[in-house]
Amino acid sequence: MRIPNIFVAIVVLVVGSSVLGEDGFRSAKEVRICAVSQSFEAKDRNLGYVLKMLERAAADRAEVVCLPEDCVPTDGGADAQAALAAIAKVAAARSMIVAVNLKEREGEKLFSTSYLIGADGKQIGKYRKSHKLPDEPVALGNELPVFDTPRGKIGLMIGSDHYWPEVPLVLALQGAEMILWSHGVEPVPQSYPLDVIMRVRAFDNHVVLAVANYAGELPYLCSNWPSYTGQPLGRACVVDRSGIIEADTGIKPGVAVAPIDFARNSDVYRLTFKEDRSLFRYLVDPNVKPIVHRGTKRNIRVTLAQVGFDHGPNPDPKAEFYKVLNDAGSRHPDVILMAEFGFPTDTPEAVKTFAQVAEIAKKYNSYIIIGGLRDPEMPYKNGETFSNQRASWAYIWDRMGNIVGKYRISQYGSSKELPVFKTDFGVMGLMLCGDIYSPEIARALALQGAEIILCGSQSWGASGQFNLWMQQARAIDNAVYMATTHFPMSDVSQRSYVIDPYGYPLVASHYWRDSVVSADVDLDAGNVWFARSKTPGTAGRKGYLAGYYPLTIPEKRTDFRAVLFAGRRPELYRPIVEKTLAGRDFSKETDKRMSEPR
Repeated sequence: MRIPNIFVAIVVLVVGSSVLGEDGFRSAKEVRICAVSQSFEAKDRNLGYVLKMLERAAADRAEVVCLPEDCVPTDGGADAQAALAAIAKVAAARSMIVAVNLKEREGEKLFSTSYLIGADGKQIGKYRKSHKLPDEPVALGNELPVFDTPRGKIGLMIGSDHYWPEVPLVLALQGAEMILWSHGVEPVPQSYPLDVIMRVRAFDNHVVLAVANYAGELPYLCSNWPSYTGQPLGRACVVDRSGIIEADTGIKPGVAVAPIDFARNSDVYRLTFKEDRSLFRYLVDPNVKPIVHRGTKRNIRVTLAQVGFDHGPNPDPKAEFYKVLNDAGSRHPDVILMAEFGFPTDTPEAVKTFAQVAEIAKKYNSYIIIGGLRDPEMPYKNGETFSNQRASWAYIWDRMGNIVGKYRISQYGSSKELPVFKTDFGVMGLMLCGDIYSPEIARALALQGAEIILCGSQSWGASGQFNLWMQQARAIDNAVYMATTHFPMSDVSQRSYVIDPYGYPLVASHYWRDSVVSADVDLDAGNVWFARSKTPGTAGRKGYLAGYYPLTIPEKRTDFRAVLFAGRRPELYRPIVEKTLAGRDFSKETDKRMSEPR
């Protein structure tokens, strides 16, 4: 019986010192972290090449080094142990931390295992790859360990682990300060989503992320399946906790080294969930079932009605609010999304306003969603920043003008559930403003069956670009459409948009003015991905750019959402409801200074 190939990563640690302060920030010197982009040429897939890359990293004074997945091909037996010993020897000689990927054999199984080796060459621990796509012939481990080392706490990821945001989240919740990700070449490499995911994994989880990868020797050429399946991406990167790429090899072999100060605050503004994390129980429940509801109309038009804060809900039928809302209705939408305002719901003005919104919904036969409605049903908790204000709610008006659903913002307080809503086209989820900073919220909605998530927002944060990255990551991670309406403000990257499940904006609003934009969405399209196959490619034949012809042609599939959710492992995710990242963004002093008048 042929035993499948499975990979092993090795990490070697340098001895250093770090002390955690009372507020969770380390008082330590900066650490020079390196990610390696290894040549994917057959002649370079050997131990000698890897040792040369380690020497190159050492010459750049790297202290922590991450190598890519399966950098030294072995059968997982004695040859793997020999490679491990050789790498450990160099790491000890150069006082470095190194992440390497090798196969590990145990009985009839082959695992993709990350070894943690100290600067003295001794093994600290190991991690076996815990998640996989169905085309990966690997056995899985059953832990997500974090290793406490003289250089801080380190978590490990391997290859396709990155498709499950729970993996880095659990590592961070268990204290990881840096994650070393040994990535490999996928059947059809995709650079666009990888750039988003690298940034957001670091930003969401307050960790430094070192991403090792492979690069081709020919000039980079993207995929044009099935004739061309693309080239290795290169792009070994070190990403800091703010989602900023501090070092990048580009699309070529090399080393990316960046000095990282772990005692430093986050360099960009962000929100961190500080509430009761039992709200995220959906992520750890192995029995959570999605609502399967396919309406009669699956091709829908999503329309964003963007107005400034001074043009919010009011009872004046001649107001700009209604001009924009009627303009949106005239586009023949199935759902209209507006931003998050600050409008009380229990006043005579509200009664008149909601009656007019209902009439517009009925007139244009469209759902309407408006956020920032200050419902008295559930105020903010006492002692919180907004303790004297009412909570922000989103209301849903159906095509007949009836209010058929409400959702309360989760980021600031007492929410007990994350509901999804049936419509005549399918299942939708709602988010509001700062909810975007918590990836658990979008995940919970998708697990319950949401096919599209609509987010009314006035969030501006560090920049519109950071907001966009987060929205894109939520779409990619959950294979959902994301629709967000902001205020027309902030920098030029702050827009309202509809994002497809690949993380790509289908439409965006105008800058700094009221506007209406629409996108047509097919909820039945399915998410394309490419699985490994044994179908022979055209390699070896003559033809146009024949040097790029593939050895095999990956299988094109459209079930990526189902694949992602089937690959989840809720039994590993308990820290999501038991631990918190609160306090890892800013020190107490910085938090105080941000709120005090200057």
